[in-house]
Amino acid sequence: MWSKYMIGAQEYDTRVAKAWKEDSDGVLVFTGLFSVIVGAFVIESLKRLSLDTGDETVHLLGNISKQLHQLGNHMPVDEPQDRLFSPDHRMIWVNALWLISLVFAIGSALTATLMQQWARRYIELPAETLSSQSDQARVRSYLFLGSQKYLMPHAVELTIALLHASVFMFFSGLAIFILVINATIAHTVLITAGIFTLAYLTLTILPCFAHDCPYGTPMSNIWWYMWHVFISVTANAFTCS
Repeated sequence: MWSKYMIGAQEYDTRVAKAWKEDSDGVLVFTGLFSVIVGAFVIESLKRLSLDTGDETVHLLGNISKQLHQLGNHMPVDEPQDRLFSPDHRMIWVNALWLISLVFAIGSALTATLMQQWARRYIELPAETLSSQSDQARVRSYLFLGSQKYLMPHAVELTIALLHASVFMFFSGLAIFILVINATIAHTVLITAGIFTLAYLTLTILPCFAHDCPYGTPMSNIWWYMWHVFISVTANAFTCS
């Protein structure tokens, strides 16, 4: 009996752990590329929060030229005016969105690394610590119930959801950044990002209405829960009335 149970349980656990590892591998590969892109944009955008040294040099040279002109014409020399600098509030938003996006991406990569360790421990722990099949079966059952109790599948989805949120924050910051430079290009980026967002929302919501739909996103389960809570509350409200 224990041998049959162990065969089935081991096949199931191996399949689940393999899925966790494949998801984490995809997160790590994408995060590595995405973080480099976001980091390059952040380096450029942070410069716009402080006074440009080239502009400051031009300002100082202008003051010197003005003073020399006044001295040459025996005119009273004006005191040099300090240049006040205040960063554009749009650039503050851009840097905030991109830095949060970078933090989310790195956090997602860290969680994916931990996920690989959890999956390896989930598979190897029963066989490493116990020799009896009955004891291994009990430990496997104990670990399985623990993974359900502590919502391990949802933790995997949360890792991917963090990465998706990071991408959308980057798109939002990119649209604002380009809007500062050129409105026409910014509108083009906004339309493209809007189409992508609409497609993402469709893939998120569609499984809630079509249960045979093979598509979905990490937010589909959350949306499904919110939708059914809304239906339940609405039905109770009509019943009470």
